[in-house]
Amino acid sequence: MTKLITYPLWMTYRLFPTIPVNDILYNIPPVIHLVLFIASLFCLALFTVTGNKKTILPLFFLEIATCLLDQNRWQPEIYLFIFLLFCYITINDEKKLLLCWQIIIVGSYFFSGWFKWHPQFISIVWERDILVKFFHYKTQNSLIIEAGYLIPLYEMLAGIGLCFNLFKRTSVLLIIVLHIFNLLWLGPFGLQSNIAVWPLNIIMPILVVNLFWNNEMNFKFFKNPFAILIITIIFWIVLPLSNKFGYWDDFLSSEYYGGHGVYCYIDIARTKVPKALSAYFIKSSVAQNSDSSLLSIQNWSYGELYVPSYPSARFYKKFAAQWYKTYDTTGKIFIVQTSDKKEITYITR
Repeated sequence: MTKLITYPLWMTYRLFPTIPVNDILYNIPPVIHLVLFIASLFCLALFTVTGNKKTILPLFFLEIATCLLDQNRWQPEIYLFIFLLFCYITINDEKKLLLCWQIIIVGSYFFSGWFKWHPQFISIVWERDILVKFFHYKTQNSLIIEAGYLIPLYEMLAGIGLCFNLFKRTSVLLIIVLHIFNLLWLGPFGLQSNIAVWPLNIIMPILVVNLFWNNEMNFKFFKNPFAILIITIIFWIVLPLSNKFGYWDDFLSSEYYGGHGVYCYIDIARTKVPKALSAYFIKSSVAQNSDSSLLSIQNWSYGELYVPSYPSARFYKKFAAQWYKTYDTTGKIFIVQTSDKKEITYITR
């Protein structure tokens, strides 16, 4: 469902540049993107209808191939799906598969909360989006504002609780409530925002119930770990921890609505960009002239592709090269580290 909703993301017939993982992939014809998209949907539909496991292996490689062609496709929910597939096709033992999937889910919730423990989450997501836009409640009360930190704490504790038989069912219920709230404030009756994650907020509670409600985490495998278990721990525990030191990307660390990271803007006149992009200009205090407008790459990505742009300086540098090549050479492109809005880096040709 997510892929159908975000179909422009998987094509090249769009204004937003395609940013492949490696420069050699820039020469891939647009029709290949379309073929990969259709083939992956066919394999997924075939598996859903028939349950034939032979469709999973080609689906996995199709997903990897299409994501290599555009780094913006490595959204957290897509990365999660690909890793679940990876475990499914590499593990034959059901108990081992269950454990790896459980670790992925625990890591996903824990680090989703971990990355919200940040002042930018409080100001951008909690105050602006939830309190003001959703609840229509504006306050200067410090207790209410600081109460926003209960959300990341809630997610982290719910994730950890899944590991222990005494707390797992309570954690499952907490997670169900969490996703109901997400659907309320992001969904059609709320802000109508980020439509790509609506299906995720329906699927995740179902997955959590199936994996944890009647199943314990089998820690005995840690005494003699198998290869895929080690790989899973590295990618869902170790590498997300290294994100704090800049060694692993946000979207590959279960960063959902953390409010921090890297944003990109173009300081350019509206008349110098395609008319379709005029809706993505914003007023911003980070502009050289406080009265000028900036083209927000985040808003552009949301507006055209229905997903946030990949929050990485590496990605935006490649984006800048494509912008200068395709659209305009006079605009000043810069990235902003939102942990400190004074930290601005201009990207030159």
